[in-house]
Amino acid sequence: MLSLRSTLALCALTLLLAAWTCWTVASAATIPAFWLSNPALSPYFIAGLCVVLAAFFSPLIFTKIELSSDAPWELLGKVTCASAWFALASAFMMLTAARVSPLNGTDVASAALWIFSGTWIALVLHRIAPRAASAILFFWIVALPIVAYLLAEIFLTSPAGGTGLAESTAPQTRALRETIRWILNLAPSTGTVGALAGTMADGSEFSLPIALGEISVVGLFLGTFAVRKPIEIPNANTPIQRTTY
Repeated sequence: MLSLRSTLALCALTLLLAAWTCWTVASAATIPAFWLSNPALSPYFIAGLCVVLAAFFSPLIFTKIELSSDAPWELLGKVTCASAWFALASAFMMLTAARVSPLNGTDVASAALWIFSGTWIALVLHRIAPRAASAILFFWIVALPIVAYLLAEIFLTSPAGGTGLAESTAPQTRALRETIRWILNLAPSTGTVGALAGTMADGSEFSLPIALGEISVVGLFLGTFAVRKPIEIPNANTPIQRTTY
């Protein structure tokens, strides 16, 4: 199903991820102290790189012609296969890091699900809106957590926030806490880290049903647009590179 180019691109991403994993779990005897990282944080370093690669580098797996001119269901099959490859590779690297950091398989599986979803959504977005995809992904991964942080800071600087967000009994506090929780669960960056840690950045417990619900809604919405978008017929002078099996 995947072309030779796509397979090589996935292998390159996997090798980059493997090299990053080797660095995060390296001991003091193998590398200079300046480059040494905290092994206890290695799964989180790996998860962070996985989110970045899934969002901003996964579109390099397919050519622009493949993303725009392939039949919708054929492309969705390729996207699902590539996303599963990268998610499984990410899960393996995080399990490797679990040897030097306290982590269980359920947390790794939840984080791998987030990485799979992030890769799938990024690739589908580049089919639907190739020019705006990077901006949308940046907002989704980086800006949404910042929005949650700003909402919390605005509340804490108000008269009602003197006792803190978690302890405040102001009428609007409960709604604000739920809003921040949903935002943190929606962003892949905070969602993946929260899945590994078991708690979100605001101190609330990570909820797999909430994450699955939000991912499913976004995926169904984008998948519908991807199927309905007309196929772009490439210029006759533009070569199409495909591998037939």
